[in-house]
Amino acid sequence: MRVSKKSSKRVLSFIMALAVALTMCIGFMPQKVLAAAENFQALKDGRVVTSGNISYDDLCISGGFLAPVDDVSKIVSWDATTKTLTITDGSFDDISGDISGITIVVNGNCSTRLIGAVDKDNGNVSTGITIQMNPGAKLTIDQAYGKNKTTEAAAYKEAINTYVTIKGGKLADDGSIVSTESAEVKKDDELQEKGKTSADSATYKVTGTDEGKRSVTYEKPAENASGTEEIKASVILKDGNEYKVTAIGDGAFKNFEKKDDIAKIIIGDNVEEIGKNACEGLKNVKEVKIGKNVKKIGAKAFKGCVALTKCDVPDNVEEIGESANEGCKKLTKLTIGKKVKKIGKKAYYQSGLKNIKVKSSKLTKASKIGKNAFGKINKKAKVKMKMTKSEARKAKAPTIKVFKNKKIGYVKTWSVS
Repeated sequence: MRVSKKSSKRVLSFIMALAVALTMCIGFMPQKVLAAAENFQALKDGRVVTSGNISYDDLCISGGFLAPVDDVSKIVSWDATTKTLTITDGSFDDISGDISGITIVVNGNCSTRLIGAVDKDNGNVSTGITIQMNPGAKLTIDQAYGKNKTTEAAAYKEAINTYVTIKGGKLADDGSIVSTESAEVKKDDELQEKGKTSADSATYKVTGTDEGKRSVTYEKPAENASGTEEIKASVILKDGNEYKVTAIGDGAFKNFEKKDDIAKIIIGDNVEEIGKNACEGLKNVKEVKIGKNVKKIGAKAFKGCVALTKCDVPDNVEEIGESANEGCKKLTKLTIGKKVKKIGKKAYYQSGLKNIKVKSSKLTKASKIGKNAFGKINKKAKVKMKMTKSEARKAKAPTIKVFKNKKIGYVKTWSVS
């Protein structure tokens, strides 16, 4: 088939016109497209995006939170319920878009190119932004609401002061926002975990600050605590150091306003002492898991926990304080660990104990178990010894004798074996 010269020219002209049109379209396409390297991640609607090119307009809350790190969750988190963005030691392309009413919590040294841009959809300026500076933190911002901190310093500062509320910090002369609280931790300070507030972190009292001996006492739960409360083995405080949680303070839960919301307590393995009245009167707590290194359970620690069904005493506990579990009417089973050598008076008075397993070989004298320690428990209660053969030869008979002593709450129907 022959094609005329005239037809060939028409085809060529069409191809050239199409090429020009495509070039023009590409030229007018939005240019805010960010190439994502392998270790370049972004937060989109609270999810991590890692693959392909990332469109600027796809990044939200609305806006971009970019960080050249392997795991973006290490430096940024978003709580949609409270509209709180927490950033830690990170560099961000933008914190912008429709971000009215959000709280930005800043830990460590952070920076962003842009904050608080105009909402492109309706032209409104984002207002009601709160920046919470944690101790020792710094936030460097290149632009705020389109104003450059260097070339438009006065307008930049006016925009920050107009649209942003700064808590725990101030606007410095160089345009950065800096914490007004030192990151230093001193003995007897009462603090929350680094980057958290009293609403979402328990309060801890510092008991040791020397390297290798950093320690705290768990003083009270977070304001929003409910359900299962885990007392951690260690926490990171505002100075960035790790502190072991070695004790639960006196009245830690007893004095908590929402104590009736607590259903279970898990105690970390660095805790050595449970303070007096620590969990007294928690009427809805059903289980307490005591950490393996607890040595002392304070007086009235669990008194009046009427729903408690499980509160075994692990092997490292040496002392159970007086009235520790008094009135725990649903506590029917108990294991007493290997090292227990003292049980205070009324320790389990008026509890529901029916089955008691004794592993300790140190309860061989009447003086080691206080008066009415097991008084008014279940009338058909049984005590069972669980010892090695060598321990049993030396300790089983004396231990049985102690548990048959009327002063600790002996009743005729007890079966001690």
